[in-house]
Amino acid sequence: MRRLAGDGITLIGQLAGRLACGEDARAIDARAPAHSISAETTLGQDVADAAGLAHALWPLCDWLSARLKQASLATGRLNIGIAERAP
Repeated sequence: MRRLAGDGITLIGQLAGRLACGEDARAIDARAPAHSISAETTLGQDVADAAGLAHALWPLCDWLSARLKQASLATGRLNIGIAERAP
């Protein structure tokens, strides 16, 4: 808290606004272990049925599984985010 206050940040909104602008003086260590592994795709059309979703998601899950195995990692959680199409 003192460190944030020393940077003039006293409200969480100030911190969010600063990070949203890409202001971050922390050093980047390219050799640091990954905190997450992700995969994404954009579908050409909306898919609402379970079989269609499974068909779209299976290659992503397969790719993530290979990445986890390659890194000798395991996970107990998988997050799936669905973004709406832009108007």
